[in-house]
Amino acid sequence: MTTPAPPCDRAPVAALDGLPVLCAGTKNRGANRLILLISWTWTRTVCGARGRLPQWFRGDRQDSDEGLIFMADKSEGGLRPASFFWAVTGVAVLTLLLGLGSMGGPALAAQPEPWQMGMQPAATPIKAEIEEFHNLLLVIITAISVFVLALLIYVMVRFNARRNPEPGKFTHNTAIEVIWTIVPVIILIVIAIPSFRLLYFNDVVPESDMTIKAVGHQWYWSYEYPDHGDFAFDSFMKEDGDLLEGEPRLLSVDNDLVVPVGKTVRLQVTSTDVLHSFAVPAFGIKIDSVPGRLNETWFRIDRPGMYYGQCSEICGVNHGFMPIAVRALPEEEFNAWLKEAQAEFAGTDFDPEQETETAPVKRLAAVGRD
Repeated sequence: MTTPAPPCDRAPVAALDGLPVLCAGTKNRGANRLILLISWTWTRTVCGARGRLPQWFRGDRQDSDEGLIFMADKSEGGLRPASFFWAVTGVAVLTLLLGLGSMGGPALAAQPEPWQMGMQPAATPIKAEIEEFHNLLLVIITAISVFVLALLIYVMVRFNARRNPEPGKFTHNTAIEVIWTIVPVIILIVIAIPSFRLLYFNDVVPESDMTIKAVGHQWYWSYEYPDHGDFAFDSFMKEDGDLLEGEPRLLSVDNDLVVPVGKTVRLQVTSTDVLHSFAVPAFGIKIDSVPGRLNETWFRIDRPGMYYGQCSEICGVNHGFMPIAVRALPEEEFNAWLKEAQAEFAGTDFDPEQETETAPVKRLAAVGRD
């Protein structure tokens, strides 16, 4: 014998094969429609076309009360009550799966995009490790949030004053107290191990193929190539009228930082005036530029392309107009660029296959700014 559903002015519930329905009188119809949509997807996906929940999933409760979820089943001509706790958990798990599915989607670009929700695509091993750690944390915190939400809803429904006029008198449960002490410790250990590994991987600079020095100024960057003739140049943001087709506004510069693909680059960062911060999201690097101090990090770009970043430390009135543009080239094209850059910025020819003595440094004239 099945338990009748509470009064509801919607369409006959028996006509909804396998569709969970939350009946709360005639109120909250919008919320009901949302629960119907999500619950139907969950039921059809996990329980099959008929929407029958297995016995262990439906729970043992056979009593009816306003606000419970009922499973319509035409084959038995009636309704089967399902546990509110498990239904909410199922909806939350479905939401989690949809969220995790979106993490592995194709990346947009190596620059901010309108309505972008994910991170920029990983262009270096450091950023790839950061994304893996982020995905692990996302799973952990989502699972914790889903569990706590489902537990709170279950407690509100199962142990409210109407359902339990005589509240329990117990105050302790040794097993539960041990569990809620040990489980968080295990979770922290699971987080700590990859966290320490990532910190070490990011901090220790491996044997590098070349060194580049980035110097922060108010409000532009200078780049020096000490291993390739010791030439240097300044990099200013392009004004709107100087932008070429396809160049992003506020991110394009007159002289890109050019590096070869597949080579380990040691990046040394300092400043001549105030604090700056060299940050390129696609590389997974963000390091402060401090006057009188030389900080260093490293990166190795996996594929050619343009990668953009910005100064990420408030450094004055034009802080938002201090972009970083990195152009990654195949080694042959990079060597050709080196010869042109050496001739333009240092005034001497340079053979990238041979070491040369320190060449005089020539900086570009500063672009006039309003």
